[in-house]
Amino acid sequence: MNNDTITVSNLKFYISNLVAYHADSLVFELDKKHHLFDLSQVNTHHLTEKLPSNVRFDKIGFYIGVDSLTNVSGAIAGDLDPTNGMYWTWQSGYINFKLEGSATSCLSRLHRFQWHIGGYQSPVNTLKQIHLKLEQKKDVDIQVQIGDLLSKFDLSTTFQIMSPNRQAVEIANTLPEIFKASVDAE
Repeated sequence: MNNDTITVSNLKFYISNLVAYHADSLVFELDKKHHLFDLSQVNTHHLTEKLPSNVRFDKIGFYIGVDSLTNVSGAIAGDLDPTNGMYWTWQSGYINFKLEGSATSCLSRLHRFQWHIGGYQSPVNTLKQIHLKLEQKKDVDIQVQIGDLLSKFDLSTTFQIMSPNRQAVEIANTLPEIFKASVDAE
């Protein structure tokens, strides 16, 4: 990409409050509110939810990240357990989106980049809502276009983001653009 060789070594993010809509009316919401996607853990790549047979939907909505109420509730078990590497401290809360790797353009030691995108208080709130329109189908496949994200930033200058700040918000603002939905026919 842009004459740069990029390797992604770590990708984790939270999907929260997943809901389904039909004609802009809420028709279904998952009971489990937070799901951790971890590139290194294949069992986290799928959410399997059996919807009632009468539920039809044409749009899904979810957040990338963890809401402020959960952030101020302290460390929690399951997907929100701090041992998953997505929790800073009681002051900073959860990391919503984590991307790490190396790029030949990075000026850091060993050309490594680390983006730990989090923050739940204004003006550095990085929780982002996503809505994806769908055709009426059976299974939804959400793809994350990391190349699209990386192409928007210069890794020679934006290679380390480790706290809630302006750069974290800039990256978070682009996250809704990199999530794309495709579907399998019934």
